[in-house]
Amino acid sequence: MTEINTNLPTTPIRRESNARPQVTNASANSIQGLASGLNTKQTIDTIIEVEKRRLQPVELRKAETKVELEAFNLGKEKMETLAENNRVLAEREI
Repeated sequence: MTEINTNLPTTPIRRESNARPQVTNASANSIQGLASGLNTKQTIDTIIEVEKRRLQPVELRKAETKVELEAFNLGKEKMETLAENNRVLAEREI
């Protein structure tokens, strides 16, 4: 039969130093590889950069559409002013 060692310590093992490492937002969200060996920060940064590049054409089209809409609205205002001036002139007896 196997004997069980009952002479194990009952108190937890203490650290020699009471100093704890400073945890910041960056370090809390950036545990390098988390035992996988992967550089997660670099991977996430790369994914973010790729997504930014994917958004560039969309942002460009958005800016172009905004300029087109502003031009259309300016033209619309000018046409409304012209129509109002035409109405005023038509009401006058010449």
